[in-house]
Amino acid sequence: MFSRLSELLKALLAPAEPAERAPPGRPPAAAGPYLLGEPVGRGGACAVYRARHAETGEPAAVKLLHAELASRRSVARFEREIARTRSLDHPHIVRVLGWGRGEAGTLYYAMELIEGPSLLELIERYGPQPDGRVIRLLGQAAEALAAVHAAGLVHRDIKPVNLMLGPADQLKLIDFGLCQPAGEPDPTDRRGTPGYLAPELGEGAPHSPAGDLYALGAVARELLTGGTALPLRDLAEEDLRGIIAALCAAEPRRRPAGAAALARASSSVQGCRGRQAARARPATSTPSARWPESC
Repeated sequence: MFSRLSELLKALLAPAEPAERAPPGRPPAAAGPYLLGEPVGRGGACAVYRARHAETGEPAAVKLLHAELASRRSVARFEREIARTRSLDHPHIVRVLGWGRGEAGTLYYAMELIEGPSLLELIERYGPQPDGRVIRLLGQAAEALAAVHAAGLVHRDIKPVNLMLGPADQLKLIDFGLCQPAGEPDPTDRRGTPGYLAPELGEGAPHSPAGDLYALGAVARELLTGGTALPLRDLAEEDLRGIIAALCAAEPRRRPAGAAALARASSSVQGCRGRQAARARPATSTPSARWPESC
């Protein structure tokens, strides 16, 4: 009897598991006007489903916060995620289509469906990418970050899986679950993803646009190397190597002045590559303009 009583006391005194760790129940068939299909992603108390609008048939990706897994803190965090994603209107940022509460009070929001792949899937399937493609994708990501930073926010979780490709290599930045105003104290226990975390953040510095730029530099390097330890000098032209080296500088002040400046630099490198390619083509009977020799 004594051993049984001891076991009961241990069970009573043991810390309770957080609600987010409970196994999810059967997913609802719909969220608001959206009919849910197969799951395409899951993390913590949230899941993302392929979906379509019941009336219009418009495809969507619906992110749910499962009611049985939600705590007050996770609900507040999810509501902030919806509000911040909705506030950002940019061609290279995922677009919110609708939001609300579905069956049993399940909180959800619907986004445009991006078929992918993510940059992570691109690297895993095809390995190192050509420097021309890398500079184009880097420029698009920089434009997205410029819009985020102009709104006074930082993304905080720039990594290959959160950068998706649509038709014609159109890049979209997704997942604003960790997004917060720049310089504010960290409201979560997460500092970021190892491998993309700027050195100053590991030392307790507040999140800033410079941290997002460091993470984007790590993504660009991974695109070039295919995730290997190959040196950049063997894989990329000098201008692109210089941009990535600046992004990955250990000191924030040595990184580009901002995402908008990075977007301009990326565009300049693309322009120079195009002009060099044009000069290298065989002459035709149609006269062509002389490009400046600065590139």
